[in-house]
Amino acid sequence: MGLCEVRPDFHAVGPRNFGKAAVPMSQLFDMGKPPSFGEVLWRVAAKLTRAGILSLAERYSKDDGFFTLSVVPRYSATDPAQLFEDLGCLFLSVSTRVSAQQSGLTVLHLRDEDRQLSGYAALVPGRFDGVWLLVTDMKRSSPEYHHLIEPVLHLMSSRVPGAWLTTSALQDVLFELENRLSVTLTPGRVSSHNRERSSVEYMHQRRPLNEVFAELRSRELVLRSLEFTGVAKDGRRVLVAGIDKWMRLRYRGGSSLAFDQYLVSAVEVRLRRHVRALAVRRDEALSGNPIVFRFSRDVLTNRERNQELIDTLASQSHVSVCAFHVNPYLHVALVDHHDGSSMDLFADDPSMLAVIPGKRCSVAAVSRTFDRVYAHFASGSIADLEHVSMAGDDVGA
Repeated sequence: MGLCEVRPDFHAVGPRNFGKAAVPMSQLFDMGKPPSFGEVLWRVAAKLTRAGILSLAERYSKDDGFFTLSVVPRYSATDPAQLFEDLGCLFLSVSTRVSAQQSGLTVLHLRDEDRQLSGYAALVPGRFDGVWLLVTDMKRSSPEYHHLIEPVLHLMSSRVPGAWLTTSALQDVLFELENRLSVTLTPGRVSSHNRERSSVEYMHQRRPLNEVFAELRSRELVLRSLEFTGVAKDGRRVLVAGIDKWMRLRYRGGSSLAFDQYLVSAVEVRLRRHVRALAVRRDEALSGNPIVFRFSRDVLTNRERNQELIDTLASQSHVSVCAFHVNPYLHVALVDHHDGSSMDLFADDPSMLAVIPGKRCSVAAVSRTFDRVYAHFASGSIADLEHVSMAGDDVGA
């Protein structure tokens, strides 16, 4: 499905089909207690499409004020369902069902027998080749998500990388969403942090989105996550959703079509661009041009800060670090034992970190290294990422 430029009426949304034909309600619900969202995915897996999953989520959001659909984008050159099953089976019971309506769409039933936990998720092909979405109604704060989803995603990270959004990129995504939907986004819960503190604020009074971002800039805070409501000019709620700096999305209500076409699609584009940038930079680095991570401000200002960066890198699991030089310039060698990748990191400028990957270094290993720096040391972005062309991308079904 390509990126749609048609602007349907998101302000008046009716029921939609799961796939080519509507699924009768009698197939979804027994006469007794209705099944959960995940149980319905499992029952009608063969008939599901991407649009059908989101349409079902919209139906559940109308009946359950606490319903949340989590969407986690990842990049994988091959179908990640088999990898999820192989790695998950190391400590979980994993069953799968494949859709006959959309190629590559797989529903997972995950069980931890020891903890008596059970849950469902779907792996859905994205708009671009290599982009996948993990979709589940398991809340990210729940024991189910913590034990059934997170460990497998961690094990998959060596071959299925994610990406991040800077605060300015998050701002661009949300301002673009406002413009394309012709709504006003009202922030609800805002989570931010810097080196000294973390902050979670609930906006009890309506504040414009631009005021929230202006305050984040003035206080030098990095946006961690933001939940919002999209309100039309006549006061109707068009979309209730959330986004965080790791590109993870939450759908809580409103138009699932708007959520998919304008918010999910924006994240998919940026994930694809992130992976392509690292692939291009890796090839350039092998020719002598390093991959540059540009910090939001000067951070490598003295020996203590350089050592802090080294400690941050060394704190990763299955990673070995050797520091050849700490001050006045930084030179570190890193080996990622997930896949045997190696790279050298250099810094002689307080605002930049340069990476030169080894000949067999994977894109995923470079991405994990930058993820670690961004999450646990200082915010920043890959230099010139916005100039990477998307031309030639194949669009998924």
